[in-house]
Amino acid sequence: MKTISLKVPEAMDARLTAIAKQTGKTKSEVAREALELFFQNGHQKRAISAYDLSQDLAGSVRGPGDLSSNKKYMRKYGR
Repeated sequence: MKTISLKVPEAMDARLTAIAKQTGKTKSEVAREALELFFQNGHQKRAISAYDLSQDLAGSVRGPGDLSSNKKYMRKYGR
């Protein structure tokens, strides 16, 4: 088996270590399995939702949280 070296952020290493302990596998085994899943599914582009496209806009507009909760907002609705 070929050996490679890889730099990962501290948080990723902590997650890798936790998963390895949970599953009783080595960090190398967990990383190999993750790479294999990426190779199988990674080439497919993930569908982009409307939420993904507008995520940065969420919460940028002020107004009543629920228009139907206050009767004055519903006056003349549908006329």
